Amino acid sequence: MSCKNHLFYIFIFFFGFFTAFGQDLIIQKTGTKIYCKIVSEDSALIYYKLPSQNMQFQIRKMQVEKYYVSNKVNQKKDDKETKSGELLFLNFYGGYANAMNEFASKDLTKETSGLANDGSLFRTSLVLNLSENFGFTGSYIYQTHSFEDKLLRDELNLYYSSTSFTSRSTKWKIHGFFGGLHLSFPIKRIEHFSICFETSFGLPKLVSPDVETSGSPFGQKVTVTQYSSVTKAIAFLGGVGLNYKLAKNLALNFNVSHFRSKAEFSHILTRSTNGYQSYSDYEQKISSLNIEAGLRFIIYQKGY
Repeated sequence: MSCKNHLFYIFIFFFGFFTAFGQDLIIQKTGTKIYCKIVSEDSALIYYKLPSQNMQFQIRKMQVEKYYVSNKVNQKKDDKETKSGELLFLNFYGGYANAMNEFASKDLTKETSGLANDGSLFRTSLVLNLSENFGFTGSYIYQTHSFEDKLLRDELNLYYSSTSFTSRSTKWKIHGFFGGLHLSFPIKRIEHFSICFETSFGLPKLVSPDVETSGSPFGQKVTVTQYSSVTKAIAFLGGVGLNYKLAKNLALNFNVSHFRSKAEFSHILTRSTNGYQSYSDYEQKISSLNIEAGLRFIIYQKGY
């Protein structure tokens, strides 16, 4: 067999070997090239084997500039490119609502005191992404705060020392829909993390508490009840959040937001068991700092 034929068969051998195994190429950001067989990939890693070894290796996509599979070039699907395929976010939150300012005031000498304690909330939202960083959001919030009726009881007990009063109340309630803008930006130096900002407005229902106080200041038991009132008012809800992607379709969310509104309650009925009743109106500024945690479900555009 001639030398020419030997070279031909050697060429065929190596061509077949690298075609069968080493046809893929990974180019790192440093310029280093890895000739390999890409086995699989996920949102964070590329898994590959080398021609001379049976072991499987992995490399983070944040280290990769581009990679080739079967002669097809693939730019690294980093956070920016992956986010471009994220069409909808479906979010579910639970959290803590810290009553603030006049809403949280316990000063009984002021008519503007809301006597609201810290409360809890549930919120669900839908985000429609129009671009990588910008979208619209719609959300529904249900938030409650207990009422500090014990202050009323203690004040009456102090004033009428000859008797003992009892009191009970329902909660402040806030519930309704909001709509607004959603901005999101990946944190380049921290993989899988992004920061988001939301600003929205709504017209939620604001419900004042029922407050019932009973006692016998003049030897006869009397129960005085101030009944709940319901109104609607323009409200602002805005804040900042941190998102951590657990998998392609699932992420964790942590948010801090501010709720603010001004309620005008009218025709509030106050009635006592001795036949007295009256109606009153008052304004109440309602504000809270909300701390939320929850899950985000991600829906992609077709083809992602």
